[in-house]
Amino acid sequence: MKAINANIEVQKSKLFKKFGPITIKLDETLAAANKAAADAVVKKEEVKKEVEASLAAVKAVIEENKTLVTKAPKGKEGAAVLVQIKTEMTTIEASVAEAQGLYDKGSYMDASNKVKAANERATGINTELKDAIAKVHGKGKPEAPVAKPAAKPAAKPAAKPAAAPKKK
Repeated sequence: MKAINANIEVQKSKLFKKFGPITIKLDETLAAANKAAADAVVKKEEVKKEVEASLAAVKAVIEENKTLVTKAPKGKEGAAVLVQIKTEMTTIEASVAEAQGLYDKGSYMDASNKVKAANERATGINTELKDAIAKVHGKGKPEAPVAKPAAKPAAKPAAKPAAAPKKK
C-alpha cells in the first residue's frame, strides 16, 4: 500500500499523469484484502468447530478418568499416586473451564490451545490409570504356560565311506 501511495505522489508531480497501472495495483490489493477477510471467517468457523469437538472429547476423558480412579489400585504407593492424579485432574478441569470461558468470549485460538493441552494431560492420566488397573488385574490371573514346540532329535551325520587304501 505504501508503494502504491508513493507511485500516486510521483504521478501527481508529473505533467502527464498515468494512474492506470496504479489503479490495477489498487484493484489487486483490494481483491487480496477481501480474500484474506473471507479466509479468516472460514478459518474462524473451522477453529470454532474444532474447539467444540475438543471440549466434548476432553470432558469425556475427564469423566472416564473419574471412573477409573475409583477402580485404580490403592496399595502402598497407589494411594499417594491417586492423590497426585486427583490434584492433576482438578487442574485439568479448571483449565477446561477457562477454555470454555475463552470460547464463550470468542477467543477460539486461545481456547483451542488450552483444550489441546488439557486433552493431552487428561489422556496421559487415562493411559496411566488403565495401565495400573491392567497390571493389578494381570497379577490375579494365572499365566497360561507357553507351549514350546517339541524338540526334534538331532540328526546323526551320515557315516563316512571307508577310505580306500592308498597305493604306493
